[in-house]
Amino acid sequence: MTVLELTSVSKSFGALKVTDDVSLSVPKGQALGVIGPNGAGKSTLFNLITGNILADQGRITLLGHDVTRRPAMDRVRMGVGRSFQIPQPFEGLTVFENLLTAAAYGRGLPESAVAGDCADVLRDTGLLGKANALAGSLTLLDRKRLELARAMATGPELLLLDEIAGGLTEAECRTLVETIRGLHGKGITIIWIEHVLHALNSVVERLLVLDFGKVIGIGEPAEIMASKEVREIYLGMEV
Repeated sequence: MTVLELTSVSKSFGALKVTDDVSLSVPKGQALGVIGPNGAGKSTLFNLITGNILADQGRITLLGHDVTRRPAMDRVRMGVGRSFQIPQPFEGLTVFENLLTAAAYGRGLPESAVAGDCADVLRDTGLLGKANALAGSLTLLDRKRLELARAMATGPELLLLDEIAGGLTEAECRTLVETIRGLHGKGITIIWIEHVLHALNSVVERLLVLDFGKVIGIGEPAEIMASKEVREIYLGMEV
């Protein structure tokens, strides 16, 4: 079963083409990593998938449904969950209240109907012991965990992670990667943008490389990172 399919998707801002004829398919249960230099179009790709911006050309299909022109909230309720690079929790609410809010609005259900699922998400993301802590009091690692948990609370079929390991220490990164690996092991389909390559490669089965909005390569991580073109573009190496 295909969870997400993009067919010849393009997006321009004025004369700048930020996504150029991108096509990809993500089967259920797969983890796909997305890499590329700054300005390659990675965040724009996520915004097109979530509906925060709409494509100029092409087609986006989610679970067999054409969502190309559907707004972001529709896509959340159809199964797209996303974390952001810079966590932005409701700092005056507790961790559990943050999840309840995400789950209730993301699923369009009363809080009483999603409270049990939120407790499960807290357990899966290592936050159960912090359920009653104010979000504004959390360390960076726990704020990243909360960002992940809020995305999971919406009940996603497709989880989009945007540089979630950025800014963490090596030990913190390992802890977060274990959490993500656990979620993936439960069958969650993931697309993950990340600059911390060892974290990414320890989870994903495929890597996609973007440069100036174009797909330069897609395949197994070892194959992609061995590519002369990828190393020259992404790593800035002359090979």
